[in-house]
Amino acid sequence: MDCTISIVEKLEKLERSLTMEPGNTAHLYNFYKCLADIRAAIDFQVTGLTHDVKLMIHDKLVKTMNKVNDAFSHIRPDSDFDHSDFELYNIKIIKEEITNLNLFSVEALSVFPENLDALKQICTTPDKTIEKRLKSIPNNKTKSVKKAKENKDYHRYPDIFPYDFNRVKLSHRKYISASDVKLDGERYLVASAPFVKDDINTLGDWWRMIIENDTRLIVMTTNQVEDRFVNHRFIGKLIKIPSIKCDNYWETPKLVNSFLEGMDGWICTEVTDPVRLKARNGQRILKRVITIEDNDGETRKITQLQYKNWPDFGIADPKLFLEFYDVISEEMKRFETSANTPLFHCSAGCGRTGTTLALMLLLKKLSPEIKPEDIDRCIELLRSERPFMVQTAGQYKMIARVLIEQLKRCNTDEFESTEV
Repeated sequence: MDCTISIVEKLEKLERSLTMEPGNTAHLYNFYKCLADIRAAIDFQVTGLTHDVKLMIHDKLVKTMNKVNDAFSHIRPDSDFDHSDFELYNIKIIKEEITNLNLFSVEALSVFPENLDALKQICTTPDKTIEKRLKSIPNNKTKSVKKAKENKDYHRYPDIFPYDFNRVKLSHRKYISASDVKLDGERYLVASAPFVKDDINTLGDWWRMIIENDTRLIVMTTNQVEDRFVNHRFIGKLIKIPSIKCDNYWETPKLVNSFLEGMDGWICTEVTDPVRLKARNGQRILKRVITIEDNDGETRKITQLQYKNWPDFGIADPKLFLEFYDVISEEMKRFETSANTPLFHCSAGCGRTGTTLALMLLLKKLSPEIKPEDIDRCIELLRSERPFMVQTAGQYKMIARVLIEQLKRCNTDEFESTEV
């Protein structure tokens, strides 16, 4: 019963603090973050409790969430919800998790090994503790970045660049902010998104990289434009500012051909309309196919898979990410016998991209013996190939949440057989 008392006390403390905070979007997000932490704690604290106690916890959690809604009713997170708004977006995910929480399936978690409890503990660890853990994982700063510094104008972000030893080299000797990464016997291109700024345009170099590396699969984990929040010092509140995260390199044959000019006769003949493969909680997976051909009649079909509405520095929906992983894996199998080098990018090419690659490595070899230390080792491996892979506490926790979800998925029979 100690865990029950602790959960109820946390919820009551949260309710009391509602009267002390001014009502704006940032505070609403903070309250929902607290609710999410409590909800995550429930995942591994209610095993063995009686049916009545579970009902009491669930009712208390929902009632507290409703009180938070009432206190911030002028913001109306449901009707005014904007998928590109980081805070309201995460609120929707948290709210759905709480609403759909099924405490009566938690008994099944007892069939998993103790390592799973350690993995689940990550989800409720304070962000500052995780951030400290991430800072302890080296970025191999001793590796040379001389070329990167010489070509600083070609970086979308001034502090994100490739190591010299594995930077992607182009035939025309121009520089591109991309890494030729080798992980677990596989080769990937990992890059910052292309951009146009002043007299610098990297879109032609982007397509040269795709052609010269025979890329047939592009995995994109950013929106073209995303909103960011800044404090307006004159009006004293948060304002939303659109930010370009990736310049458009794919939309129409005419657009693509403008980047292919002078590139060994390559032309784009078709770009399919985006097909929505999967969707959940406002996030969705889109697929496009870009067809290019050269003067000799060689035709290449390049598949672009985009995870849309994964917020910058935020988290993807764990269940939908597993669907994304399945789609990527199927696409990669199609090119096993070719020279295809898949290209992974978000905006900076390290946060969401690093999280994606970390999960691809961990899911590929996932077993019930998985430990938190395995996540650290994976990130260290990634950072030995490209700096700052997996940037935030949220992304680190997301890795743990996806692994837990996959372990549940792999044990569906046992999981469902214990439901009341």
